[in-house]
Amino acid sequence: MKKPLYISAMLAMAALTTIVLLKFVILGKTGEVGDDGRTPVILTEHERDYVLAEMRGLIEGLVAMNEAALDNDTQAFGSAAKSLGMHANPSAETTSVMGKLPVGFKVMGVGLHKDFDKIAALAKSGATITELQRALTDNMYKCVACHASYKIEAE
Repeated sequence: MKKPLYISAMLAMAALTTIVLLKFVILGKTGEVGDDGRTPVILTEHERDYVLAEMRGLIEGLVAMNEAALDNDTQAFGSAAKSLGMHANPSAETTSVMGKLPVGFKVMGVGLHKDFDKIAALAKSGATITELQRALTDNMYKCVACHASYKIEAE
């Protein structure tokens, strides 16, 4: 008779774990959609500052790619793109913040970084500046979509 009780307890624990994972890891921590149609992503002040610093880093990379384009320097363009690509060893801070981001935000962000790696590979393969700029412009639509969908707020 103890065995069914044990199995029931284990199933209840598994269900609770699944709910917690779904809520906090997959769905992230968000508020209600605002009047502007954007979903607030709720982070600590420190985490918000971290995400905003990451976004400023993206802008700095875009400036470097634009400067490279003006100089017709595909190697520098590719190098700047690579610096914005996926990183092999994410920091503990990145991992912590990722757990709080909604899945749509994560999908766009990961797609953005993967496409920067593709742009770097395109530059290495001998693409022209025009081809690189087209790939960059196409990738930037992810930024537009994300900023139209989400806003970062501190708890």
